[in-house]
Amino acid sequence: EIETALARIDGVAQAVVTARDDGTGHQRLVGYVVPAAQARPDPAALRAALARTLPAYLIPSAFVLLDELPLTANRKVDRTALPAPDPAAAEERTGREPATAAEAALCAAYAEVLGRERVGADADFFALGGDSVLTLRLVNAARRAGWAITGRQVFRHPVVADLAALARPLAEEKQPDPAPAEPLVSLDATQLAQLESLWRRRR
Repeated sequence: EIETALARIDGVAQAVVTARDDGTGHQRLVGYVVPAAQARPDPAALRAALARTLPAYLIPSAFVLLDELPLTANRKVDRTALPAPDPAAAEERTGREPATAAEAALCAAYAEVLGRERVGADADFFALGGDSVLTLRLVNAARRAGWAITGRQVFRHPVVADLAALARPLAEEKQPDPAPAEPLVSLDATQLAQLESLWRRRR
């Protein structure tokens, strides 16, 4: 499904998508593209095009442009010969410095979960290799930093700045409503006299 969507993008002649170990034990999607004649697809444009038809977690975290795909003796794509993506290319997408406390906390949480030295406020969680498992870790990391986010928010708003706009300080999380007070009982003069008489007898 991902390869089909990638191959349909203008300027793409051939496409292969595979999962690669990022060195930390996590599998991350990488897209390999052979450009059409006279074309030079930009990774950001490829990512934006895929985002129109695929959920964020199915979009490759990196793209590699190749002159041709490596083939086996049987003329099939040799996936073992596909080169690893350049880690520096991903670092370039981290963007600006955080401008708010929420952005700073989430930048740190992204970096912790994704195993990166630095993550900027324009970073996309899934573009940097996030997945459903790491999403849960991100939610927990944010809570440890004092901010409440949900997994659904991460999937819908994976960019730090967008997610930070939705994050709430844990101190502001809604507290349970207090139990209602016991209703007051209205007594007439006769009932009050009976209660007073009972009280005197017990003394």
